[in-house]
Amino acid sequence: MDSRLLLKRSFSVPAAVLVACTLSGCLLSGKLDGLTSGATNDAACAGDRGPPGIRVSAKDGSAYCIDSTEVTNAHYKEFVIAKAGATSGQPPECSWNTDFTPTIDTGYPWPPPDHRLNAPVVEADWCDAAAYCRWAGKRLCGRIGGGALASSETKTSQRSEWLTACSKGGERAFPYGDEYDRNACTGDIARDTGSTNVGSRVSCEGGVGGIFDMSGNAEEWIDACASTDGANDDCAVQGGSWEDGEATLSCIGSARVFKRSYGWRSRGFRCCADIK
Repeated sequence: MDSRLLLKRSFSVPAAVLVACTLSGCLLSGKLDGLTSGATNDAACAGDRGPPGIRVSAKDGSAYCIDSTEVTNAHYKEFVIAKAGATSGQPPECSWNTDFTPTIDTGYPWPPPDHRLNAPVVEADWCDAAAYCRWAGKRLCGRIGGGALASSETKTSQRSEWLTACSKGGERAFPYGDEYDRNACTGDIARDTGSTNVGSRVSCEGGVGGIFDMSGNAEEWIDACASTDGANDDCAVQGGSWEDGEATLSCIGSARVFKRSYGWRSRGFRCCADIK
């Protein structure tokens, strides 16, 4: 792609939904197919920073929370400022990570310009994402009940927090239904324009009501790594991005692996949390 296009973005928000982000979080409100989207953080959700948390009920009767959108540049900027260069408290497999600033060699500047504050933060590596979620009082989405997923479990909705939320507990191929709709989410239809403001595509809601962009926009790191050796561990991402087509944009078909240390222009994350 022409590198000049990497900085060209569309930020229109449909009248049906309001997306308002500050450094402390996002407020989503609107009427979507008879369901009111999550306007504020569910009071039952742990964590008080970042996108509002939405409660998800698992098939085993348990429950947890997941961010309503991907973490935005505004959210992540608050984290970077608060950390003031400190990187302590990371697990041993992230001991190599001495800077939480996103990679800046694939097209996106940091700090982000004002017109990018409500877009998903990208170019953060796995350790950056995990550190942000801990700081926010949450965790990277992993196994239902807590802990990391085994690599073999990323496509098992009975185990994966991320997949359960995307597929409505295994009931849907895509967050919005069983049939692929190229216009529903920010997939390869946006290959020339890139990611959009989080939650701005009201047609990209689900699998659980109030959750947006689980297909496309930015693919998302999850807590599922093949080993805990360090920077070269293979870790999973799900959801696909604005660079991807149908196969990668499905909930179950989206799992891919990249090196723990490898941030990319279309790779971001969201967090999960316990019920208080």
